[in-house]
Amino acid sequence: MSARPGVATISFACIFDGDVEVAEHRLCAAVENLVVNALSALEASGRTDGSITVCCCEAEGCLVVRVEDNAGGGLPPRPEDSEGLGLSNCKDTMEAHGGDMAYADNDMGGTTFTLTIPLRR
Repeated sequence: MSARPGVATISFACIFDGDVEVAEHRLCAAVENLVVNALSALEASGRTDGSITVCCCEAEGCLVVRVEDNAGGGLPPRPEDSEGLGLSNCKDTMEAHGGDMAYADNDMGGTTFTLTIPLRR
């Protein structure tokens, strides 16, 4: 990931000790894509106080991973249909493992992407 210095502070928090059926590299690629997209949005916004938070936890029988930023600008109605394949691949990965990808504008003026994958039973 390359961005100009000072674009964003990235925070990670994970409280999860479960087991999910997903190839680790595919989950990592999905999260990396969302972080790269957030960095790009922050860089394009010109903000000097950029923030990206990645957190994961267990909720309602699923691993939940959230990637949120304060880039502003909002999202198109269906960002996974954008020219790049990254968001579409993220959604496909989650759905292939019985999960989902959702997104919404957040209170920080940016976007929150939420990935969910059912826990292994």
